Amino acid sequence: AAIERGGQIATKNADAIFQMLVEDFRLTAHMLLGDKPEALKLIAALPQRISSFTGAWLKKDPLFAPLHADPEFIRLTGP
Repeated sequence: AAIERGGQIATKNADAIFQMLVEDFRLTAHMLLGDKPEALKLIAALPQRISSFTGAWLKKDPLFAPLHADPEFIRLTGP
């Protein structure tokens, strides 16, 4: 029973990690396609999905440079 429980926990964690990767790929795709409104929607959802979310990495990643002056991006990522 303990092994089954461990497998369930591992699967749940793997699913969560996989989901985070999928969302990261979606965000990257929208940025590469120039779909800023959808990218901002995905960025807005990050704090709900990642408890330790900080906008610092978005500000440093050159992929998000086109959003740096956007008021919504600034609001979402902090000062």
